[in-house]
Amino acid sequence: FPSHDRQGEYQQPQIINEKAIHIRFNLGYSIAPDDGQSGKNLIHQARQAARNQQQHPQHIMLRYDQRFIASRKLQYEISNALYSAIQQNQLSLAYQAKLSLNDCKVSSAEVLLRWHHPELGNISPAIFIPIAERDGQIQEIGWWVIRQTLKQLNTWAQSGLTVPQLAINVSAIQFQELEFADNLIKLVAEYECEPQQKHLS
Repeated sequence: FPSHDRQGEYQQPQIINEKAIHIRFNLGYSIAPDDGQSGKNLIHQARQAARNQQQHPQHIMLRYDQRFIASRKLQYEISNALYSAIQQNQLSLAYQAKLSLNDCKVSSAEVLLRWHHPELGNISPAIFIPIAERDGQIQEIGWWVIRQTLKQLNTWAQSGLTVPQLAINVSAIQFQELEFADNLIKLVAEYECEPQQKHLS
Protein backbone atom coordinates (compact mmCIF):
# COMPACT_ATOMS: atom_id res chain seq x y z
CA PHE A 1 0.00 0.00 0.00
CA PRO A 2 1.25 3.55 -0.70
CA SER A 3 2.06 5.61 2.35
CA HIS A 4 -0.01 8.65 3.38
CA ASP A 5 2.89 11.02 2.81
CA ARG A 6 3.03 9.96 -0.85
CA GLN A 7 -0.57 10.99 -1.51
CA GLY A 8 0.53 14.00 -3.56
CA GLU A 9 2.23 11.74 -6.10
CA TYR A 10 -1.08 10.19 -7.06
CA GLN A 11 -2.77 13.58 -7.48
CA GLN A 12 -0.38 14.37 -10.33
CA PRO A 13 -1.33 13.22 -13.85
CA GLN A 14 0.45 10.18 -15.22
CA ILE A 15 2.01 10.72 -18.65
CA ILE A 16 1.16 7.81 -20.97
CA ASN A 17 1.91 8.08 -24.69
CA GLU A 18 2.45 11.81 -24.21
CA LYS A 19 -1.06 12.21 -22.75
CA ALA A 20 -1.82 13.28 -19.20
CA ILE A 21 -4.02 10.70 -17.45
CA HIS A 22 -5.58 11.57 -14.09
CA ILE A 23 -6.00 8.50 -11.92
CA ARG A 24 -8.45 8.33 -9.02
CA PHE A 25 -8.89 5.35 -6.73
CA ASN A 26 -10.00 4.42 -3.23
CA LEU A 27 -8.20 2.02 -0.93
CA GLY A 28 -9.77 0.31 2.05
CA TYR A 29 -8.42 -2.35 4.36
CA SER A 30 -9.27 -4.37 7.45
CA ILE A 31 -7.01 -6.27 9.83
CA ALA A 32 -7.45 -9.74 11.31
CA PRO A 33 -8.21 -10.68 13.99
CA ASP A 34 -9.20 -7.21 15.27
CA ASP A 35 -11.75 -6.50 12.50
CA GLY A 36 -12.82 -10.05 11.75
CA GLN A 37 -11.82 -13.67 11.32
CA SER A 38 -13.02 -14.91 7.93
CA GLY A 39 -11.48 -13.81 4.65
CA LYS A 40 -14.90 -13.12 3.15
CA ASN A 41 -15.82 -10.81 6.01
CA LEU A 42 -12.48 -8.97 5.89
CA ILE A 43 -12.84 -8.33 2.15
CA HIS A 44 -16.37 -7.02 2.67
CA GLN A 45 -15.13 -4.69 5.40
CA ALA A 46 -12.28 -3.46 3.18
CA ARG A 47 -14.83 -2.58 0.48
CA GLN A 48 -16.89 -0.66 3.04
CA ALA A 49 -13.79 1.30 4.02
CA ALA A 50 -12.97 2.06 0.37
CA ARG A 51 -16.47 3.48 -0.18
CA ASN A 52 -16.17 5.67 2.89
CA GLN A 53 -12.75 6.93 1.79
CA GLN A 54 -14.58 9.42 -0.45
CA GLN A 55 -15.74 11.17 2.73
CA HIS A 56 -12.15 11.39 3.94
CA PRO A 57 -10.22 12.67 0.89
CA GLN A 58 -7.22 13.62 3.05
CA HIS A 59 -6.43 9.90 3.41
CA ILE A 60 -5.29 7.83 0.45
CA MET A 61 -6.47 4.68 2.24
CA LEU A 62 -8.80 4.05 5.12
CA ARG A 63 -9.15 1.24 7.62
CA TYR A 64 -12.55 -0.32 8.24
CA ASP A 65 -14.49 1.14 11.15
CA GLN A 66 -17.70 -0.29 12.63
CA ARG A 67 -19.13 3.24 12.57
CA PHE A 68 -19.25 3.05 8.75
CA ILE A 69 -22.23 0.72 9.01
CA ALA A 70 -24.10 3.05 11.36
CA SER A 71 -23.31 6.01 9.11
CA ARG A 72 -24.58 4.28 5.97
CA LYS A 73 -27.71 3.12 7.79
CA LEU A 74 -28.43 6.68 8.95
CA GLN A 75 -27.92 8.02 5.42
CA TYR A 76 -30.38 5.44 4.10
CA GLU A 77 -32.96 6.42 6.74
CA ILE A 78 -32.52 10.12 5.94
CA SER A 79 -32.80 9.53 2.19
CA ASN A 80 -35.94 7.44 2.62
CA ALA A 81 -37.53 9.98 4.98
CA LEU A 82 -36.84 12.88 2.60
CA TYR A 83 -39.34 11.50 0.09
CA SER A 84 -42.22 12.27 2.47
CA ALA A 85 -40.78 15.21 4.44
CA ILE A 86 -42.79 17.80 2.48
CA GLN A 87 -46.10 15.90 2.56
CA GLN A 88 -45.77 15.35 6.31
CA ASN A 89 -45.02 19.04 6.97
CA GLN A 90 -41.63 18.32 8.50
CA LEU A 91 -39.80 21.08 6.60
CA SER A 92 -39.91 24.71 7.64
CA LEU A 93 -38.21 27.97 6.75
CA ALA A 94 -36.47 30.47 8.98
CA TYR A 95 -35.59 33.98 7.87
CA GLN A 96 -32.32 35.50 9.00
CA ALA A 97 -32.67 39.25 8.68
CA LYS A 98 -29.97 41.87 8.17
CA LEU A 99 -30.60 45.32 9.64
CA SER A 100 -29.30 48.61 8.35
CA LEU A 101 -27.50 50.52 11.12
CA ASN A 102 -28.56 53.81 9.58
CA ASP A 103 -32.30 53.43 10.11
CA CYS A 104 -32.59 50.03 11.92
CA LYS A 105 -34.75 48.68 9.09
CA VAL A 106 -34.48 45.30 7.44
CA SER A 107 -32.21 45.66 4.41
CA SER A 108 -32.22 42.00 3.36
CA ALA A 109 -32.76 38.48 4.65
CA GLU A 110 -31.67 34.93 3.94
CA VAL A 111 -33.92 31.90 3.79
CA LEU A 112 -32.77 28.99 5.98
CA LEU A 113 -34.23 25.52 5.48
CA ARG A 114 -34.96 23.47 8.59
CA TRP A 115 -36.03 19.82 8.95
CA HIS A 116 -37.41 18.24 12.09
CA HIS A 117 -38.05 14.52 11.83
CA PRO A 118 -40.30 12.97 14.50
CA GLU A 119 -37.80 10.17 15.19
CA LEU A 120 -34.44 11.47 13.95
CA GLY A 121 -34.93 14.94 15.43
CA ASN A 122 -33.47 18.11 13.92
CA ILE A 123 -31.32 17.25 10.90
CA SER A 124 -28.82 19.79 9.62
CA PRO A 125 -29.03 20.91 5.96
CA ALA A 126 -25.30 20.17 5.78
CA ILE A 127 -26.26 16.52 6.21
CA PHE A 128 -29.52 16.10 4.29
CA ILE A 129 -28.92 18.43 1.32
CA PRO A 130 -25.98 16.40 -0.09
CA ILE A 131 -28.06 13.24 0.34
CA ALA A 132 -31.02 14.85 -1.45
CA GLU A 133 -28.71 15.94 -4.29
CA ARG A 134 -27.28 12.44 -4.55
CA ASP A 135 -30.57 10.53 -4.37
CA GLY A 136 -32.85 12.82 -6.39
CA GLN A 137 -35.12 14.58 -3.86
CA ILE A 138 -33.45 17.99 -4.24
CA GLN A 139 -35.67 19.29 -7.06
CA GLU A 140 -38.91 18.80 -5.12
CA ILE A 141 -37.37 20.29 -1.99
CA GLY A 142 -35.90 23.22 -3.92
CA TRP A 143 -39.18 24.16 -5.55
CA TRP A 144 -40.96 23.84 -2.21
CA VAL A 145 -38.50 26.32 -0.70
CA ILE A 146 -38.99 28.76 -3.58
CA ARG A 147 -42.79 28.52 -3.43
CA GLN A 148 -42.93 28.99 0.33
CA THR A 149 -40.54 31.95 0.13
CA LEU A 150 -42.55 33.71 -2.58
CA LYS A 151 -45.75 33.04 -0.63
CA GLN A 152 -44.17 34.60 2.47
CA LEU A 153 -43.01 37.65 0.50
CA ASN A 154 -46.56 38.13 -0.76
CA THR A 155 -47.95 37.81 2.78
CA TRP A 156 -45.47 40.37 4.10
CA ALA A 157 -46.28 42.79 1.27
CA GLN A 158 -50.02 42.57 2.01
CA SER A 159 -49.36 43.39 5.67
CA GLY A 160 -47.21 46.40 4.75
CA LEU A 161 -43.83 44.82 5.47
CA THR A 162 -41.25 45.18 2.72
CA VAL A 163 -38.08 43.12 2.47
CA PRO A 164 -35.86 44.75 -0.18
CA GLN A 165 -34.00 41.53 -0.96
CA LEU A 166 -34.38 37.91 0.10
CA ALA A 167 -31.60 35.38 -0.60
CA ILE A 168 -32.53 31.80 -1.50
CA ASN A 169 -29.95 29.04 -1.76
CA VAL A 170 -30.59 26.88 -4.83
CA SER A 171 -28.78 23.65 -5.59
CA ALA A 172 -26.55 23.65 -8.68
CA ILE A 173 -28.45 20.54 -9.77
CA GLN A 174 -31.71 22.49 -9.85
CA PHE A 175 -30.07 25.31 -11.83
CA GLN A 176 -29.37 22.72 -14.53
CA GLU A 177 -33.09 22.13 -15.15
CA LEU A 178 -33.90 23.27 -18.69
CA GLU A 179 -37.11 25.03 -17.64
CA PHE A 180 -35.82 26.42 -14.36
CA ALA A 181 -35.94 30.09 -15.43
CA ASP A 182 -39.38 29.77 -17.06
CA ASN A 183 -40.87 28.03 -14.03
CA LEU A 184 -39.37 30.62 -11.70
CA ILE A 185 -40.83 33.48 -13.74
CA LYS A 186 -44.27 31.85 -13.60
CA LEU A 187 -44.08 31.51 -9.82
CA VAL A 188 -42.97 35.11 -9.37
CA ALA A 189 -45.98 36.24 -11.38
CA GLU A 190 -48.31 33.85 -9.53
CA TYR A 191 -47.35 35.24 -6.12
CA GLU A 192 -47.15 38.84 -7.41
CA CYS A 193 -43.60 39.37 -6.19
CA GLU A 194 -41.03 41.83 -7.46
CA PRO A 195 -38.19 40.01 -9.29
CA GLN A 196 -35.54 42.28 -7.75
CA GLN A 197 -36.53 41.09 -4.28
CA LYS A 198 -35.00 37.67 -4.79
CA HIS A 199 -31.36 36.73 -4.90
CA LEU A 200 -30.61 33.14 -5.89
CA SER A 201 -27.27 31.62 -4.96
